[in-house]
Amino acid sequence: KFPFKIPESISNEVRLINPLGYPIDLEGNPKEDRIVRFQTDERTLDVFPHESETSAFVKTRDRIKNQLYTGIRIFDILYPMGAGERVSWSGEHGLKKRHLAKILVNNLSENQIDQIIWVSIGQTLASVKGVVKSFEASKVPGRATIISAAHTEPWGLQWVAPYAGVTLGEHLMKQGKNVFIVLEGMSEYGAAHLQYSTAQGSRLSSHSQPHAVFLERFANLKDSGSMSALCIFDTDNTMQSDRMRDSIYGTVDTSVEFDRKPFLQRRLNPSIDCMSMGKCSVKPFQHKAIAELTIKLKDIMYELAQLKDNISKASQIGINLEHEMDLSIDLAHQQKIEAFFCKSDLDKKYEVAEQIIQLYAVSNKALENVTESNIEAYLDKLVEKSKNKRFNEHSGDSVEPKSLYEVVGNLKPNETVSDYMKLSSEMKDLLASSFED
Repeated sequence: KFPFKIPESISNEVRLINPLGYPIDLEGNPKEDRIVRFQTDERTLDVFPHESETSAFVKTRDRIKNQLYTGIRIFDILYPMGAGERVSWSGEHGLKKRHLAKILVNNLSENQIDQIIWVSIGQTLASVKGVVKSFEASKVPGRATIISAAHTEPWGLQWVAPYAGVTLGEHLMKQGKNVFIVLEGMSEYGAAHLQYSTAQGSRLSSHSQPHAVFLERFANLKDSGSMSALCIFDTDNTMQSDRMRDSIYGTVDTSVEFDRKPFLQRRLNPSIDCMSMGKCSVKPFQHKAIAELTIKLKDIMYELAQLKDNISKASQIGINLEHEMDLSIDLAHQQKIEAFFCKSDLDKKYEVAEQIIQLYAVSNKALENVTESNIEAYLDKLVEKSKNKRFNEHSGDSVEPKSLYEVVGNLKPNETVSDYMKLSSEMKDLLASSFED
């Protein structure tokens, strides 16, 4: 245990502090800062909570109820994130995981997340500056705190950095706030923990899970706030890296693996092999309209993935199934689905209604008739037509008709398109008219 100062903002600035809670500048040096004020009572950062305290905390947990909408199609549809969940992103260095995380954080609206904490462990000062500038240019400065333990800092500060972030997040969560924490540099944390174990004279067993001590604190509390985690770490095929990856996979709720192969072959960004997902299940908290269409799309994705696998196996024994069965259309459709998820405009935030309308088209095989280069133009035009298409939700309505886009946007999280016969019919008409165009 040691004292940790909880910062309070008195300005709409990004708070940059070290793992002990003291303000620092962009070079990592301590500074006198009038922007950050500290409480007089110091909180005790308990690195290893007592078992009774952990048990009491678990009793206050509630199930994950609300989806966090990131505005990025692949994560809202295939990898939905809930308030209180723990998500990990892993992959080789250079696959733009940090850049994608900055976009995701900037897209989280204030009515979803009250406070954002970015914990940078063992990263360069340039990367920390990039996060600060990204937040300053967005709508999150007044609710963002960055805890930096750069690669030039002692391993002790790097080791304690995630605990500091979780302590601050837990303090805010118990005040009823919804907190989102990014833990960047978990592989560097693993190296720091190895140093810690050596200093303590203990051996690091292959089954040890040091991160579980703070990851188990993430939750959605009953009648209170929530704390969600995004863990980012690089894999380098070393034993230590593989051990950290495997142990984190067993702790988090959702794991996303970035792969260099689709990035090099198809220039996919995010570089994720979405077609290998097969028939994985949707999350209970996911918007039911998106979940219903996702299940339908995943059946298509599974069939296409199986077809690609069969072609690969046949080629190993000298049989060219693609040529003999004329499978070029199916393979092209697979690439178009990949492009829908991994070649979208990351600088654009896709609203829920927009995603439902576009997903409706993709799950009904609309992309078969569209070239890959025209996918975004086709989907944008489809959304624009939905904004101009008006109809009454109920026959005989005296009120002014709403647009189809508004009606879809007004669907509650537990409602689907198929729940309303007229809405389902209008969506089919919209799709049919797009084929005619």
